[in-house]
Amino acid sequence: MGLFEETVKIRYSEMDCDLVLKPSALLQFLQDLASDNAEALDFGYSYIVKHNLAWFLLKYRIEFDNYPEGLYELTIKTEPRGYNKLFAFRDFVILSGDRTIGRAASSWALVDLKNKNMANVSEVLKDNKYMKTVEKREDDLNYGKIRIPERFDIEKTFEIRYDDLDVNKHVNNKSYI
Repeated sequence: MGLFEETVKIRYSEMDCDLVLKPSALLQFLQDLASDNAEALDFGYSYIVKHNLAWFLLKYRIEFDNYPEGLYELTIKTEPRGYNKLFAFRDFVILSGDRTIGRAASSWALVDLKNKNMANVSEVLKDNKYMKTVEKREDDLNYGKIRIPERFDIEKTFEIRYDDLDVNKHVNNKSYI
C-alpha cells in the first residue's frame, strides 16, 4: 500500500549515558517517518491543513526483541495499514542492519481544528488511492489496556514549554515520555 523506509543516524544527543536510544528520540523517529510517508501519499500535513484538520496520535504498541543500545544507525520501515470510520492505522518495523529488533503499531485520528471534533477518517480519505479500509492480519500487534497503578510514589506537574509544541500547537507525543 505504501511501504516507506529510512535509515536514521542516532546522534549522541539521542542516547543516554549508557549509549541507549532515548525513548523520546525513538518516538520522534517514528513520527517523522510517518509524517514523511503520509505527505508522499497525499494525506500528510499539506493536505490536511487545507481542510482545517490535524492528525493526532492516539496510541502505540511497541515491542522490542532488543532495544537499541550502542547503535549509531537504525532502519525503520512503515506503512499505512488503512482506516475505519474514525481511525487510521500505521505499522513500523525497526531494524539493526538486516535484523528486525522491534515492531510498532499505531492508531491515529483526524481532528477538525475549527470545532475540535473528531473527523470521519473514512470520509476524508475515501478518494485516496493509497489508503483503504483496514484489514486485520494474523501478526498484528494488539493494544492492551494500561493498568493504573494502585499507588503513586511520585507525582509532578509539568509546565508546557515552547519546545514541547508541534505544528498543531499541541504537546507532541514524544514530550509525554
